[in-house]
Amino acid sequence: MKKVVAMYEQEEAYGKNLAEYVNRKENMPFELQVFSQADKLSDYLQGHTPQLLLLSEESSLESYGEMSVKTQDVLYLTEHKEQARDHKENHIYKYQPTDQLLNQLMQRMSDHDKRDSPVMQESCPIYGVYSPVGRCGKTTFSLLLGELLARKRSVLYIGFDELPFWDEEENTSEEQGEKGTLSDAYFYWQRQKLKEKLPVLVSHWHGVDVLTGMNCPEDLCVIQPEEWSQLILKIAQETEYAAIVLDIGSKLWLADSMFSMCSQLYVPVLSERLAKDQQRRFELWLEKNGSDELLQRMQIVTLPQCAQNGTMKERLEYALWGEAGDYVRNLIKSEW
Repeated sequence: MKKVVAMYEQEEAYGKNLAEYVNRKENMPFELQVFSQADKLSDYLQGHTPQLLLLSEESSLESYGEMSVKTQDVLYLTEHKEQARDHKENHIYKYQPTDQLLNQLMQRMSDHDKRDSPVMQESCPIYGVYSPVGRCGKTTFSLLLGELLARKRSVLYIGFDELPFWDEEENTSEEQGEKGTLSDAYFYWQRQKLKEKLPVLVSHWHGVDVLTGMNCPEDLCVIQPEEWSQLILKIAQETEYAAIVLDIGSKLWLADSMFSMCSQLYVPVLSERLAKDQQRRFELWLEKNGSDELLQRMQIVTLPQCAQNGTMKERLEYALWGEAGDYVRNLIKSEW
Protein backbone atom coordinates (compact mmCIF):
# COMPACT_ATOMS: atom_id res chain seq x y z
CA MET A 1 0.00 0.00 0.00
CA LYS A 2 1.31 3.43 -0.94
CA LYS A 3 2.00 6.08 1.64
CA VAL A 4 -0.13 9.23 1.57
CA VAL A 5 0.90 12.88 1.63
CA ALA A 6 -1.96 15.25 2.45
CA MET A 7 -1.46 18.79 1.19
CA TYR A 8 -3.28 22.02 2.07
CA GLU A 9 -2.77 24.55 -0.71
CA GLN A 10 -5.07 27.48 -1.45
CA GLU A 11 -3.45 28.02 -4.84
CA GLU A 12 -5.66 25.41 -6.49
CA ALA A 13 -3.85 25.27 -9.85
CA TYR A 14 -0.51 24.58 -8.16
CA GLY A 15 -1.94 21.81 -5.98
CA LYS A 16 -3.89 20.23 -8.82
CA ASN A 17 -0.92 20.17 -11.20
CA LEU A 18 1.38 18.73 -8.56
CA ALA A 19 -1.10 16.01 -7.63
CA GLU A 20 -1.63 15.03 -11.27
CA TYR A 21 2.13 14.79 -11.81
CA VAL A 22 2.69 12.68 -8.69
CA ASN A 23 -0.28 10.36 -9.01
CA ARG A 24 0.30 9.42 -12.63
CA LYS A 25 3.91 8.34 -11.96
CA GLU A 26 3.87 4.58 -11.46
CA ASN A 27 7.08 4.41 -9.44
CA MET A 28 6.17 7.00 -6.81
CA PRO A 29 6.19 5.56 -3.25
CA PHE A 30 3.33 7.85 -2.19
CA GLU A 31 0.13 9.41 -3.48
CA LEU A 32 -0.78 13.06 -2.99
CA GLN A 33 -4.16 14.19 -1.66
CA VAL A 34 -4.66 17.95 -2.14
CA PHE A 35 -7.13 20.16 -0.31
CA SER A 36 -7.81 23.85 -0.94
CA GLN A 37 -10.38 24.23 1.85
CA ALA A 38 -9.55 23.84 5.52
CA ASP A 39 -12.82 22.11 6.45
CA LYS A 40 -12.31 19.47 3.72
CA LEU A 41 -8.85 18.67 5.07
CA SER A 42 -10.20 18.51 8.64
CA ASP A 43 -12.89 16.06 7.55
CA TYR A 44 -10.27 13.93 5.79
CA LEU A 45 -8.05 13.82 8.86
CA GLN A 46 -10.89 12.56 11.02
CA GLY A 47 -10.67 9.16 9.33
CA HIS A 48 -7.14 9.08 7.86
CA THR A 49 -3.58 9.40 9.15
CA PRO A 50 -1.28 10.46 6.29
CA GLN A 51 2.45 9.85 6.58
CA LEU A 52 3.12 13.51 5.86
CA LEU A 53 1.07 16.70 6.09
CA LEU A 54 2.24 19.45 3.72
CA LEU A 55 0.87 22.82 4.77
CA SER A 56 1.08 26.12 2.91
CA GLU A 57 2.92 28.58 5.13
CA GLU A 58 1.40 31.54 3.29
CA SER A 59 -2.18 30.75 4.31
CA SER A 60 -3.82 31.92 7.52
CA LEU A 61 -5.16 28.55 8.55
CA GLU A 62 -5.77 28.72 12.32
CA SER A 63 -6.27 25.01 12.93
CA TYR A 64 -2.75 23.94 11.94
CA GLY A 65 -2.00 22.85 15.47
CA GLU A 66 -5.04 20.60 15.68
CA MET A 67 -4.35 19.10 12.28
CA SER A 68 -0.69 18.50 12.99
CA VAL A 69 -1.38 16.03 15.79
CA LYS A 70 -3.39 13.86 13.42
CA THR A 71 -0.50 13.00 11.15
CA GLN A 72 2.93 11.38 11.48
CA ASP A 73 4.99 14.32 10.22
CA VAL A 74 4.48 17.93 9.11
CA LEU A 75 6.26 20.12 6.55
CA TYR A 76 5.53 23.72 5.65
CA LEU A 77 5.56 24.84 2.03
CA THR A 78 7.15 28.27 1.69
CA GLU A 79 7.53 30.69 -1.21
CA HIS A 80 10.79 32.07 0.24
CA LYS A 81 14.09 30.32 -0.50
CA GLU A 82 15.71 31.87 2.55
CA GLN A 83 13.01 30.47 4.80
CA ALA A 84 13.50 26.99 3.37
CA ARG A 85 17.27 27.26 3.76
CA ASP A 86 17.23 28.60 7.31
CA HIS A 87 14.52 26.21 8.54
CA LYS A 88 15.14 23.18 6.35
CA GLU A 89 14.17 20.79 9.15
CA ASN A 90 10.48 21.66 8.62
CA HIS A 91 10.24 23.96 5.55
CA ILE A 92 10.44 23.19 1.85
CA TYR A 93 10.70 25.63 -1.04
CA LYS A 94 7.53 25.69 -3.10
CA TYR A 95 8.77 26.79 -6.53
CA GLN A 96 11.81 24.57 -7.01
CA PRO A 97 11.84 21.98 -9.84
CA THR A 98 9.14 19.40 -9.22
CA ASP A 99 11.45 16.37 -9.15
CA GLN A 100 13.67 18.06 -6.55
CA LEU A 101 10.66 18.84 -4.40
CA LEU A 102 9.46 15.24 -4.63
CA ASN A 103 12.91 13.92 -3.78
CA GLN A 104 12.91 16.04 -0.64
CA LEU A 105 9.50 14.70 0.34
CA MET A 106 10.67 11.11 -0.19
CA GLN A 107 13.84 11.79 1.81
CA ARG A 108 11.73 13.23 4.63
CA MET A 109 9.54 10.13 4.77
CA SER A 110 12.56 7.84 4.58
CA ASP A 111 14.18 9.69 7.49
CA HIS A 112 10.95 9.32 9.46
CA ASP A 113 10.89 5.57 8.78
CA LYS A 114 14.50 5.36 9.87
CA ARG A 115 13.73 7.06 13.20
CA ASP A 116 10.89 4.59 13.70
CA SER A 117 13.19 1.58 13.19
CA PRO A 118 15.14 1.26 16.45
CA VAL A 119 15.83 -2.42 15.87
CA MET A 120 17.65 -1.63 12.65
CA GLN A 121 19.56 1.27 14.13
CA GLU A 122 20.61 -0.35 17.40
CA SER A 123 20.83 -4.06 16.65
CA CYS A 124 21.50 -4.36 12.95
CA PRO A 125 23.40 -1.46 11.37
CA ILE A 126 23.37 -1.37 7.57
CA TYR A 127 26.65 -0.58 5.82
CA GLY A 128 25.77 0.73 2.37
CA VAL A 129 28.20 0.57 -0.55
CA TYR A 130 27.39 2.65 -3.64
CA SER A 131 29.53 4.06 -6.41
CA PRO A 132 28.73 6.42 -9.28
CA VAL A 133 31.65 4.91 -11.25
CA GLY A 134 32.32 1.41 -12.55
CA ARG A 135 35.21 -1.03 -12.12
CA CYS A 136 36.35 0.58 -8.88
CA GLY A 137 36.43 -2.60 -6.76
CA LYS A 138 32.98 -2.02 -5.25
CA THR A 139 32.00 -5.69 -5.00
CA THR A 140 35.45 -6.71 -3.75
CA PHE A 141 35.32 -3.96 -1.11
CA SER A 142 31.79 -4.99 -0.04
CA LEU A 143 32.74 -8.65 0.39
CA LEU A 144 35.94 -7.82 2.23
CA LEU A 145 33.95 -5.51 4.50
CA GLY A 146 31.46 -8.28 5.19
CA GLU A 147 34.16 -10.88 5.83
CA LEU A 148 36.07 -8.68 8.26
CA LEU A 149 32.92 -7.59 10.12
CA ALA A 150 31.95 -11.26 10.38
CA ARG A 151 34.98 -11.91 12.60
CA LYS A 152 33.00 -10.31 15.45
CA ARG A 153 29.32 -10.64 14.48
CA SER A 154 26.82 -12.36 12.19
CA VAL A 155 26.74 -10.58 8.82
CA LEU A 156 24.50 -10.76 5.76
CA TYR A 157 25.82 -9.47 2.43
CA ILE A 158 23.07 -8.32 0.04
CA GLY A 159 24.14 -7.58 -3.53
CA PHE A 160 21.93 -5.95 -6.14
CA ASP A 161 23.49 -7.74 -9.10
CA GLU A 162 21.40 -8.78 -12.07
CA LEU A 163 23.18 -12.14 -12.05
CA PRO A 164 24.96 -14.06 -9.25
CA PHE A 165 28.65 -13.17 -9.33
CA TRP A 166 30.12 -16.54 -8.32
CA ASP A 167 32.02 -18.22 -11.15
CA GLU A 168 30.25 -21.26 -12.55
CA GLU A 169 32.91 -23.68 -11.37
CA GLU A 170 32.45 -22.37 -7.83
CA ASN A 171 28.70 -22.79 -7.60
CA THR A 172 29.02 -26.40 -6.57
CA SER A 173 31.42 -25.57 -3.74
CA GLU A 174 30.28 -26.98 -0.42
CA GLU A 175 31.09 -23.69 1.32
CA GLN A 176 29.21 -21.17 -0.79
CA GLY A 177 27.10 -23.21 -3.18
CA GLU A 178 24.37 -21.01 -4.61
CA LYS A 179 21.04 -21.73 -2.96
CA GLY A 180 18.77 -18.82 -3.80
CA THR A 181 18.63 -15.27 -5.08
CA LEU A 182 17.42 -11.87 -3.97
CA SER A 183 14.41 -12.45 -6.22
CA ASP A 184 13.55 -15.53 -4.16
CA ALA A 185 13.81 -13.52 -0.95
CA TYR A 186 11.38 -10.96 -2.40
CA PHE A 187 9.00 -13.78 -3.39
CA TYR A 188 8.90 -15.19 0.14
CA TRP A 189 8.68 -11.73 1.72
CA GLN A 190 5.55 -11.04 -0.31
CA ARG A 191 4.10 -14.28 1.07
CA GLN A 192 5.18 -13.53 4.64
CA LYS A 193 7.56 -16.50 4.76
CA LEU A 194 10.87 -14.64 4.58
CA LYS A 195 12.12 -15.37 8.10
CA GLU A 196 11.38 -19.05 7.64
CA LYS A 197 12.96 -19.36 4.17
CA LEU A 198 15.95 -17.01 4.38
CA PRO A 199 18.35 -19.55 5.99
CA VAL A 200 17.97 -21.90 3.01
CA LEU A 201 18.32 -19.11 0.44
CA VAL A 202 21.66 -17.65 1.52
CA SER A 203 25.04 -18.91 0.38
CA HIS A 204 28.05 -18.84 2.71
CA TRP A 205 31.43 -17.22 2.24
CA HIS A 206 34.09 -17.19 4.97
CA GLY A 207 31.56 -16.59 7.74
CA VAL A 208 29.36 -14.24 5.70
CA ASP A 209 25.88 -15.15 4.53
CA VAL A 210 25.46 -14.02 0.90
CA LEU A 211 22.23 -13.11 -0.89
CA THR A 212 22.63 -11.78 -4.41
CA GLY A 213 21.47 -12.07 -8.01
CA MET A 214 18.07 -12.09 -9.70
CA ASN A 215 16.13 -14.98 -11.16
CA CYS A 216 15.91 -12.85 -14.29
CA PRO A 217 17.61 -9.46 -14.83
CA GLU A 218 14.28 -7.70 -15.30
CA ASP A 219 13.40 -8.27 -11.62
CA LEU A 220 15.80 -5.50 -10.65
CA CYS A 221 13.73 -2.93 -12.56
CA VAL A 222 10.24 -4.42 -12.32
CA ILE A 223 10.30 -4.50 -8.52
CA GLN A 224 10.08 -0.92 -7.25
CA PRO A 225 13.03 0.57 -5.28
CA GLU A 226 10.77 1.24 -2.31
CA GLU A 227 9.82 -2.45 -2.19
CA TRP A 228 13.48 -3.47 -2.16
CA SER A 229 14.00 -1.03 0.73
CA GLN A 230 11.11 -2.51 2.67
CA LEU A 231 12.53 -6.00 2.12
CA ILE A 232 15.91 -4.95 3.55
CA LEU A 233 14.30 -3.32 6.57
CA LYS A 234 12.28 -6.48 7.18
CA ILE A 235 15.46 -8.55 7.19
CA ALA A 236 17.16 -6.09 9.56
CA GLN A 237 14.24 -6.05 11.96
CA GLU A 238 13.14 -9.68 12.02
CA THR A 239 16.30 -11.77 11.67
CA GLU A 240 19.21 -12.36 14.01
CA TYR A 241 21.87 -10.70 11.84
CA ALA A 242 24.01 -8.18 13.70
CA ALA A 243 25.01 -6.28 10.53
CA ILE A 244 24.06 -6.04 6.86
CA VAL A 245 26.47 -5.06 4.09
CA LEU A 246 24.36 -3.61 1.30
CA ASP A 247 26.10 -3.59 -2.08
CA ILE A 248 23.68 -1.26 -3.87
CA GLY A 249 25.58 -1.01 -7.15
CA SER A 250 25.82 2.08 -9.33
CA LYS A 251 22.17 2.71 -10.21
CA LEU A 252 21.14 5.96 -8.52
CA TRP A 253 17.43 5.39 -9.12
CA LEU A 254 17.73 2.29 -6.94
CA ALA A 255 20.22 3.64 -4.40
CA ASP A 256 18.28 6.82 -3.60
CA SER A 257 15.57 4.87 -1.77
CA MET A 258 18.16 3.05 0.36
CA PHE A 259 20.59 5.78 1.40
CA SER A 260 18.61 6.86 4.48
CA MET A 261 18.63 3.38 6.03
CA CYS A 262 22.44 3.13 5.94
CA SER A 263 24.24 3.96 9.18
CA GLN A 264 27.40 4.32 7.09
CA LEU A 265 27.70 4.83 3.32
CA TYR A 266 30.95 3.87 1.59
CA VAL A 267 31.55 5.26 -1.90
CA PRO A 268 34.39 3.50 -3.79
CA VAL A 269 35.95 5.69 -6.49
CA LEU A 270 38.95 5.83 -8.78
CA SER A 271 41.70 8.43 -8.89
CA GLU A 272 41.40 9.07 -12.63
CA ARG A 273 39.97 12.37 -13.85
CA LEU A 274 36.70 11.10 -15.35
CA ALA A 275 35.90 9.15 -12.20
CA LYS A 276 36.61 12.19 -10.04
CA ASP A 277 34.26 14.26 -12.18
CA GLN A 278 31.52 11.67 -11.76
CA GLN A 279 32.12 11.61 -8.00
CA ARG A 280 31.75 15.38 -7.84
CA ARG A 281 28.51 15.28 -9.84
CA PHE A 282 27.13 12.74 -7.38
CA GLU A 283 28.03 14.98 -4.42
CA LEU A 284 26.41 17.97 -6.13
CA TRP A 285 23.28 15.88 -6.69
CA LEU A 286 23.15 15.10 -2.96
CA GLU A 287 23.54 18.78 -2.11
CA LYS A 288 20.77 19.85 -4.49
CA ASN A 289 18.44 17.22 -3.06
CA GLY A 290 18.93 18.35 0.51
CA SER A 291 20.96 15.31 1.58
CA ASP A 292 23.47 17.19 3.72
CA GLU A 293 23.14 14.67 6.53
CA LEU A 294 24.00 11.83 4.15
CA LEU A 295 27.11 13.68 3.03
CA GLN A 296 28.26 13.62 6.65
CA ARG A 297 27.83 9.82 6.81
CA MET A 298 29.45 9.22 3.43
CA GLN A 299 33.03 7.98 3.26
CA ILE A 300 35.01 7.99 0.02
CA VAL A 301 36.96 4.76 -0.57
CA THR A 302 39.87 4.25 -2.95
CA LEU A 303 40.63 0.52 -2.84
CA PRO A 304 44.21 -0.52 -3.74
CA GLN A 305 44.58 -2.47 -6.96
CA CYS A 306 43.66 -6.15 -6.60
CA ALA A 307 44.66 -9.22 -8.61
CA GLN A 308 42.49 -9.66 -11.70
CA ASN A 309 43.31 -13.30 -12.47
CA GLY A 310 41.79 -16.44 -11.04
CA THR A 311 38.32 -17.32 -9.80
CA MET A 312 36.25 -15.03 -7.61
CA LYS A 313 37.29 -17.08 -4.57
CA GLU A 314 40.98 -16.79 -5.42
CA ARG A 315 40.79 -13.06 -6.13
CA LEU A 316 39.07 -12.38 -2.82
CA GLU A 317 41.62 -14.41 -0.88
CA TYR A 318 44.48 -12.52 -2.54
CA ALA A 319 42.75 -9.23 -1.76
CA LEU A 320 42.09 -10.17 1.88
CA TRP A 321 45.77 -10.73 2.66
CA GLY A 322 47.08 -7.98 0.41
CA GLU A 323 46.93 -4.18 0.42
CA ALA A 324 43.17 -4.15 -0.15
CA GLY A 325 42.52 -6.22 2.97
CA ASP A 326 44.81 -4.02 5.05
CA TYR A 327 43.03 -0.94 3.71
CA VAL A 328 39.60 -2.24 4.78
CA ARG A 329 40.91 -3.40 8.17
CA ASN A 330 42.23 0.08 8.85
CA LEU A 331 38.98 1.63 7.64
CA ILE A 332 36.84 -0.30 10.13
CA LYS A 333 39.29 -0.66 13.00
CA SER A 334 36.90 1.17 15.30
CA GLU A 335 34.33 -1.59 14.64
CA TRP A 336 36.61 -4.34 15.99
